[in-house]
Amino acid sequence: MDFFKADDGTTIAYRKAGTGPEKIVLIHGFNCTSNNFNWMIPFLAEDHYTLLLPDLRGGGHSDKPETGYTLERFARDIAGIIHHEGWQVCSLMGHSTGGAIAQWLAADPDINLRGLILAGPVPATGVPMPDEAAAMFRAAAETAEGKAHIWRMGWSTPLEPALLDTLMSDSMTWRREAMLEMFAAWRYANFPERLPAIRVPTLVIGAQHEPFLTAPFLYDTVINRITGARYVEVPNSSHYMHIEQAAFSAGVLIGFLAGLT
Repeated sequence: MDFFKADDGTTIAYRKAGTGPEKIVLIHGFNCTSNNFNWMIPFLAEDHYTLLLPDLRGGGHSDKPETGYTLERFARDIAGIIHHEGWQVCSLMGHSTGGAIAQWLAADPDINLRGLILAGPVPATGVPMPDEAAAMFRAAAETAEGKAHIWRMGWSTPLEPALLDTLMSDSMTWRREAMLEMFAAWRYANFPERLPAIRVPTLVIGAQHEPFLTAPFLYDTVINRITGARYVEVPNSSHYMHIEQAAFSAGVLIGFLAGLT
């Protein structure tokens, strides 16, 4: 594990995997840590890829300040790590809230990208939802059962208890206030004016059984708003397609990056 001190003094934990020339930053989402990508890593050849996996502030091994959990702040943390590592060019893969953070970063002229991969991404215009759905996400900040419910809802089949326990060990690292602010940040995201600045090849990955971020919704809010963005759907999966169908999701990532000139 490595550590980076952000410009506000917060320490952000991150780790790296692989030693290859193809550099990718993997950005996790709500109720998760960087361990969320562990199921994909074995399919990404370590002599071809170098992966950078941060724990967003508020969870995992990163500091957990009382407040300050905005999409811009998360993006600034990751940009700082990229510069700290001396990476001149890289690709971004963001899942869920990490997808919103990746969109913010991709519009930053100081970040030189090869490709942008958005897996089940939160749009730059947020996620409208009824009050009962919002209450369900807020409950994830309050109780272990609330956190577990988010995992179960995002799975296409009944979630095995042993796997749920593994996933929950990361969820339980989150500070309550961080989860509440992070939820508000992605629910009410509002930065569509940044999207025209994204000129890098972009792939949006959806899931066959996605409960909220469905293909029509992603086309309307993400794909049709980013120049040249393409879409692929992962079969037999729900919101956590990069875990549930890790080999397929890794193959999509590999194929997309291999096709870049």
